[in-house]
Amino acid sequence: MKTLKTTITTALLLMSLNAYTQEKEPTHKIVGNEIVKIDTEESAEKTDLTHKIGDTVLEVFKNKKGRLFVFKISKKTGRKYRYYFNI
Repeated sequence: MKTLKTTITTALLLMSLNAYTQEKEPTHKIVGNEIVKIDTEESAEKTDLTHKIGDTVLEVFKNKKGRLFVFKISKKTGRKYRYYFNI
């Protein structure tokens, strides 16, 4: 009974480690002697579409899965984020 419990626990541990170590898109790159965060615009494909919000015209991008979005800047924090369209 104890070996069955140990075997199941070990199997679950190995499966969770395997799921955790799946290959992911890199978020940083090495430039010279520095580690630099990859700009999200580099990983997005630019389209010919635009989207108008008020007086501002924003370029529309497509991610690897084909979803369309624009980059917006938060008024509160000043950080850039992706605003996805529900199409």
